[in-house]
Amino acid sequence: GEDVHDTLRRADVAMYSAKEHHSSYKLYETALDRYSLRRFTVLNDFRKALETEQFVIHYQPVVAIKGEQVRGAEALVRWEHPELGMVPPNDFIPIAEQSGLIGPLTHYVLERAVAECKRWRREGRPLSVSVNLSVRDLLDLDLPGEVASILTAHHLAPEALNLEITESMIMSDPDRALDTVTRLRDLGVGISVDDFGTGYSSLANLKRLPITELKIDRSFISSLPHDESDEIIVGSTINLGHDLQLNVVAEGVEDEITLKRLEKLGCDLAQGYYFGRPLPSQEFVVMVDRLSAQPARAEAS
Repeated sequence: GEDVHDTLRRADVAMYSAKEHHSSYKLYETALDRYSLRRFTVLNDFRKALETEQFVIHYQPVVAIKGEQVRGAEALVRWEHPELGMVPPNDFIPIAEQSGLIGPLTHYVLERAVAECKRWRREGRPLSVSVNLSVRDLLDLDLPGEVASILTAHHLAPEALNLEITESMIMSDPDRALDTVTRLRDLGVGISVDDFGTGYSSLANLKRLPITELKIDRSFISSLPHDESDEIIVGSTINLGHDLQLNVVAEGVEDEITLKRLEKLGCDLAQGYYFGRPLPSQEFVVMVDRLSAQPARAEAS
């Protein structure tokens, strides 16, 4: 930089780029300025986006492998920015976490996902809904009370809600994470460990947490039909989950061959493009009804 201000600005740009890519350091280059400008725009518009409901929730079905019946949905947030168009989560979730705005976003998603789940159930679809938490969410001591208030406001049974955490989140502060997760489980909600197998948690930490579900990362599922090592890892994870009295979900299922292999290994649930992409609630409901009708048609024929 030509002066102190410019040098610090460039250091700031490099720092946020390093955080985004989970690197220990990043050297500044002019190409990063485009990222910095976009980040500034996103951060500046974030609060307004919450107030004007620019965030939309899409839902991806979670399906029981035996019988292929839809059991629930994962809620995935999208941002319909009036100028930038559809902003993907990877572009705004890290910014929300770093700026401390992730809490209001999580509340927004929880509120709408719980309301939609109640509507599905009222219309005769006994589904559950899963919502992802961030590191900051998990360390927020007020989160259990907030979740309880949202469930009460919408008259939704706690067992209809699953909250997803990751192994890396657990490791950021194991004792505090244990406290928050325990209080959430005391409410009756389910706790899923997402992307299982890609983090660094020990089995000792896993044993301490009152979780209800393991989600096997898609990186192990995508090559399952032709990679013996991945099949061994997936099979062992399923057995581990069942030994701990947990449900096991396979993420990233994209074809029937993979689904049949998972069924043979004893996996409980699956989600992925084979069943459907994430969709807005109205389109999701149509997809659920179609998927639910398929086995009945097969039996009738």
